[in-house]
Amino acid sequence: MNTIKLNQWSFKLKLRLIFGVVLFCVFILFLFAKIVPGGKISYSFSQHRLNNFFAARGAFRDFRPGLRMDLNDKNFLKVISDPLYFRIFSPRNFNKARITLKYDDKLSDESPIIEMGLLKGTHDGNYELKPVENKIIDSLSSSWNKLESDAGFLILQKEKNYDNENNFWQDFNDDRLLNCSGESFGCTTFYNYILSKKYSSLESIINPGEINQALRGSHQFFVYFKEGEWFLDFSLRNLGLESGGEKVEVKVFSGQELIAEKYLVDNDTIISGEAFNNNEPQGEIMGKLEVQGKASEEALYRVEVKASDDVVIEQIKSSSDHIVFINKLWPVYEKNVSSFFTTVNNLSVKTFETESLGEVNFANNITNLDKTYYNLELQSNDYSREVKGLELEKTGILIELNGVIALAEKNYFNPVPNKLDRFFSSNKGISYLIADYDVPQEDGDFKVATIDFDLSGANIDNGFYSFVISIPGLSQDSNDQTDEVKNYLKIKEIKIEFEGKNIFAKIKEKLNDWRRNK
Repeated sequence: MNTIKLNQWSFKLKLRLIFGVVLFCVFILFLFAKIVPGGKISYSFSQHRLNNFFAARGAFRDFRPGLRMDLNDKNFLKVISDPLYFRIFSPRNFNKARITLKYDDKLSDESPIIEMGLLKGTHDGNYELKPVENKIIDSLSSSWNKLESDAGFLILQKEKNYDNENNFWQDFNDDRLLNCSGESFGCTTFYNYILSKKYSSLESIINPGEINQALRGSHQFFVYFKEGEWFLDFSLRNLGLESGGEKVEVKVFSGQELIAEKYLVDNDTIISGEAFNNNEPQGEIMGKLEVQGKASEEALYRVEVKASDDVVIEQIKSSSDHIVFINKLWPVYEKNVSSFFTTVNNLSVKTFETESLGEVNFANNITNLDKTYYNLELQSNDYSREVKGLELEKTGILIELNGVIALAEKNYFNPVPNKLDRFFSSNKGISYLIADYDVPQEDGDFKVATIDFDLSGANIDNGFYSFVISIPGLSQDSNDQTDEVKNYLKIKEIKIEFEGKNIFAKIKEKLNDWRRNK
């Protein structure tokens, strides 16, 4: 067989060969970078790589706000205030992600908890938080008695009351825990743990209710419905402060089961160009959103109202007046409610408008909120679960807490178990701790924590997943030193590993979809 040597090829033939090889290489690069045929891909970030122009164009973007980082440190990503947001690029959709965080911290005792969160849904603020490090639990693990769990959960008891996990759970579900008076919830605290135990039924009378205090942005609440038909009606306003239309989603859950959902879209893109004014309503009426259903028995439901901060819930009508809001309440405009009610001992208030500055009275302790964009921490020394009052001189104040809050004392109820937060004290009558938590590993001068996220339902914006690093209690006020930053989290590396279906499973899935739709 005669062979033609390469040097005997014509120039056009050589050019075609080179062009073909280049196209093939580009195709292979595209296949692995965009399609990810094996179903797995990973990215890493470190501060020295960020300083390199080409590396900075990689997967990690938008560490913000810049004021919450020490930009003078060129070797590490140094977080000096909470929270810090960032995004990670994904070439396609994946099922799960594993983040490995290598870090060191010089955090004060006011910041014992470090968490990382993934943005779920379509609106800012809906982050699913997972533990990085919890120094409170680390301390309790060395002083409290550990009960071995087959499921891998951490169960700690202040006194050694149980040697068997099954006996513990049996007594817990029957509300007869040793060294515990009343319900199990009262003497047990939880961290990163989804409780399957059903809440007790209310003993009070349930009547139709109406909330006329305007509330801004996303909210969640628990509501008790009687057996039979139930309804929730929301009156909504679009402030028109930002460009683009608005979408409000309402989802109703029984336990973890979604039983009803509705949404309302306002495609009006006209913006006022003004800042938020708490003295009077702005924008235009968006409309009403009505959700109905039927309950087979009197039961507790959880309601999620997902909306941007450009939306105000002006009124809520319900077939039940037993409503308590979860973790957050943002009253605005006219002051229709004189006091709010909760059993938590610690909460924070913040405002973004100077007209909302004024006195705040929590549990009969009066404090002056005199700065905007500042988290004012409020505390009560009453460690009982008795209801405490919160009075605001002005509205336009964002209330954040680890628990529930109601707009009427007579309708207050507390279906939420104790959640361990940075204010935890073993003197609060807590005898047991249940947590899903792993202690970070040591690696020289650094610690290494691994966090797994389920990406189903995650927010994807132009191929980017959004994350947050949360360090409650870490603020710029704790770093007022003029010479150097002394209170911080120092991150050496962030690595993310995406995992999903490989190319063969993807092709099979598309074929099955095609057959079903044929």
